[in-house]
Amino acid sequence: MTKSKKIYLFIRTFSEYGGVERICYRFYNFLKSNNYDVYVVCGENKSNVNEKYIIQTGLWRPGRFLKTLSFFLKAKHILRNLDTEYTFAFGKVSDCKIFRTGGGSHKGYLRTSILGYQKISQKYIKQMKRLVSPVNYLNPWIEKKIFSSDQTKCFVAISSFVAEEIKSEFDLEQSKIKIINNSVDIEKYNPDIKAKYRHSMRGSLNISENNTLVGFSSTNFERKGFDNLLEAMSLLPAGFHLAVAGGRSSKKYKALVESLQLNDRIHFLGKIEDMPWFYAGLDVLAHPSYHDTFANVVSEALAMDIPVVVSKQTGAKDIVIDGENGSILHDLSPSTIAESIKITAQLQNVREKSSCLMTDEDIFTKYLELLHS
Repeated sequence: MTKSKKIYLFIRTFSEYGGVERICYRFYNFLKSNNYDVYVVCGENKSNVNEKYIIQTGLWRPGRFLKTLSFFLKAKHILRNLDTEYTFAFGKVSDCKIFRTGGGSHKGYLRTSILGYQKISQKYIKQMKRLVSPVNYLNPWIEKKIFSSDQTKCFVAISSFVAEEIKSEFDLEQSKIKIINNSVDIEKYNPDIKAKYRHSMRGSLNISENNTLVGFSSTNFERKGFDNLLEAMSLLPAGFHLAVAGGRSSKKYKALVESLQLNDRIHFLGKIEDMPWFYAGLDVLAHPSYHDTFANVVSEALAMDIPVVVSKQTGAKDIVIDGENGSILHDLSPSTIAESIKITAQLQNVREKSSCLMTDEDIFTKYLELLHS
């Protein structure tokens, strides 16, 4: 592919903020900096990019259902009239040459994520809400269109967990799937930052170096196995503390903390703006998730020289070497989590043992190679 060829990126919302949105935005800038003629097809533009490089389709409103459906249909119409084959989808669009999936299959998510709800009543209420949500019927229909397209030459999966799920769900040939893990900003997350902020972070919680500080970060406590982690903390010695970042509401978990008599050892920090500061004080990061297609917190912690404990349902297990830079949980019982935390917290120099960490340039070069092929 010569640099005179046009490249079109497809994403519902083009923005510097959000998970997949940030990846698409940075890929756009990578292509521009390498003198490619690149355009973005999006439902709405929330970036600072010059409008002449943006094709906005507009979105039907309100709600996710109409937004998703409208972009799928409008993007498909635009694709038919493009003067290039070099198309790369970051959103739910069929018939692009390359389709990057960060979420696996919607049905797979529904099956496994429900396991995070411990009480039967919670599961029932959640299942009822899902049954009446039109999005849960739309997404599988769109995904079937995407993964059965003859126009798509390659499906990029962000982890082996995602690759296995889409291969099984959509009966794909292994040769059509390419695993490219998410990147990590090694300038923002590195051992020097850990050394700089470790004393400050631990001091804010009155945690001495004689104590072991476990970290947990998520916006969805149920799906990320927080209940089991709290139970695990109750099985660990009194010198183990847990710092909790994020979460929409920690109220119900504070009641569980009280019932487990862990009030002095669990520290709810709320939303953290400076994540390197948070990681800097940790001795180990725990991510016992029921379903996570990657989990950037894992790669960020490893880049900061923090060992990790992850479930086998976490995509970032791809970059974890069991017993070297972390531990992979093969069950999510509190006793297994507790034992793994105790062992993993002793690991040293884990950044040196994390050769699988990739930068933006690493993954974007791979994306370009796929477009070339």
